[in-house]
Amino acid sequence: AVPHNLPTRWTDRFIGRREVLDMLNRWMRDASPLCLITGWSGMGKSTIALEAAYACLGEAHGVAADTEVPWLPVACAIWISADLKGMSYGCFLDTIAYQLGRAELLGQSENEKQLVVRGALASHASAGTILLIVDNVDASDRDILFFLTNLPQGTKAIITSRDHRHNLFRGISRDLLAIRLGGFEREDALRYLRQEAQHH
Repeated sequence: AVPHNLPTRWTDRFIGRREVLDMLNRWMRDASPLCLITGWSGMGKSTIALEAAYACLGEAHGVAADTEVPWLPVACAIWISADLKGMSYGCFLDTIAYQLGRAELLGQSENEKQLVVRGALASHASAGTILLIVDNVDASDRDILFFLTNLPQGTKAIITSRDHRHNLFRGISRDLLAIRLGGFEREDALRYLRQEAQHH
């Protein structure tokens, strides 16, 4: 089994967003290491990122399973939720270090951890792509964002945020795929409402 700390899926009835999932599937094979998914609260940013991560673990279902090109398998998937207000840069590094089996770093200074975590990512990437999912980042998380713009080869990151790309990466130039989520297409919305009505 591929090591990961992904949360349990919030639903087993994922509907719509085929175009976004296709974009994520193509991005996994691109050279760009960063993908930013933005949109209002409740648009499904976290759910889409989670579906893509599970698809890369070989557990795609629903729309994510119905792709022309198979999802790129990953060697490790690490989920980091920045939704906890005040999550420090040190906590962010600790989560990556722990998931990569480097628990001895938990008591080190941020500068030491930063270097070793970057090295650990590069080392683990020799076994295959490492996928980081950083959920609910905002513009105040500058150290985290800067770390993500300097990922080692073989590491990719999906970032979800309510903030626009320009707010997050102000003054930082980096090639990234930016996806802005809107509401459902009409047919997907009707399917979702029918499904919810049947469920309840």
